[in-house]
Amino acid sequence: MLMKRTRVALLAGLVLASAPVALRAFEDKAPADKAAPEKVAEPKDKGTPAPVTATPGPGCGGCGPTTCYVNEWVPEYYTTTRTTYKTEWREECYTAYKTEYVKEMRTHKVCTYVNQPCEEWRTVCKCVGEVPCVETRCVRKKVETCKPVTVHHRKLVRLGHWECHEVCSCKKSCDPCGGCCTPCTRTVRKWVCCPEYEDCCETKMVKCCDWVSCQEQVTVCKKQYVQEKVKVCVNKCVPCYKDVTCEVCVPKCVPYQCTRKVKHCVPCTENVTCCRMVCKKKEVTCQPCCTPCCEHKCHRFSFSFKRHCGCDSCCGCN
Repeated sequence: MLMKRTRVALLAGLVLASAPVALRAFEDKAPADKAAPEKVAEPKDKGTPAPVTATPGPGCGGCGPTTCYVNEWVPEYYTTTRTTYKTEWREECYTAYKTEYVKEMRTHKVCTYVNQPCEEWRTVCKCVGEVPCVETRCVRKKVETCKPVTVHHRKLVRLGHWECHEVCSCKKSCDPCGGCCTPCTRTVRKWVCCPEYEDCCETKMVKCCDWVSCQEQVTVCKKQYVQEKVKVCVNKCVPCYKDVTCEVCVPKCVPYQCTRKVKHCVPCTENVTCCRMVCKKKEVTCQPCCTPCCEHKCHRFSFSFKRHCGCDSCCGCN
């Protein structure tokens, strides 16, 4: 029994010795500022805790309430400073350039062409006269020939004929008593015009004119030319240069001052309130176990945080 309690005391001392190291590691993870954060007060008793005392209770086989230390993380608020960057628009001056047209007087040469009369000798062809000569040329002649031609025409056979017609020649009227008079007629000849034609074919000789190509000797007159030099007057374009002064617009780049807004990132320091978790020691009193089988587990795990022995009915370790 004494060996078990000695072992528990040694384990509790190791846990308490490692607590400052864990606290320092947690503080190193906090944001690094210019002002150092406040230090957490460490427990005064850094050594091995006092041995656990147990008071035997009734029906527990000598197991009584024990006092142990547990680690409890408590939020702690502190004020520190941090550096942030803000955007500021600042006006700055810069030199810009613009193109302006400036009037200048310039002198340049202008070329013009002037017509000037001048005399020069030239070779010309002059006609002296006409010389007769004989040449063979192809000409066309008109030749008359007689050719038989068959002509179709209509021949008048008869213009008409005479016909006999009976014409009434009685001048008196009929008897009014009812008797009929004797008919009086006479025969009259009447000319009927009905011309009759017949087709006839007739062959006759007709004169025709034909054009025939032939070679003949023809007398022609040719002009005779002689080359000779003649003095003539002509106009020539002569270049003439003169200076002309005129006003021109010349582009020039002129600098001028302008202002513009430029964005700048400016660092600034501000006070902020942060929160961190601090590990503190807390005394916990464990209730005695109900059965002897839980005695060893209760004393073994009584120093740990949120760990129990497993008996949920009467043990206060959980």
